[in-house]
Amino acid sequence: MEPTLNLGLLPPPGGFAPLSGISRAESGVLQTNYFKTHHAFETGHGVRKDEHKVVFSTPYPKAPIVIVSLSGLDASHSTNTRIRVYAQDVTNLGFTAVYETWDNTKIFGVSASWIAIGN
Repeated sequence: MEPTLNLGLLPPPGGFAPLSGISRAESGVLQTNYFKTHHAFETGHGVRKDEHKVVFSTPYPKAPIVIVSLSGLDASHSTNTRIRVYAQDVTNLGFTAVYETWDNTKIFGVSASWIAIGN
């Protein structure tokens, strides 16, 4: 029998154990354009935040786990690029996605993907 290499990408023999307590997932994409809008992300300095409220299509019984990740960025090449994306104020109804930059970074556009996992 030939040796097998399991990189964690394939199910082990017998399959994966079911995930307890997870019966629903919802996801989406947020896209924001700041180019020529005079928004603080394009023109400002120091710490700047832009918040976007996300409402789930159907409320969860309790607040789900929410993961937000950067999926696109348009930034000036003349300054360092600094960006954070994260979820805050997560409830069973939704959450607030936050884009944050600082110092002299110039951001012209940001997109983020998110997924909410719960029961």
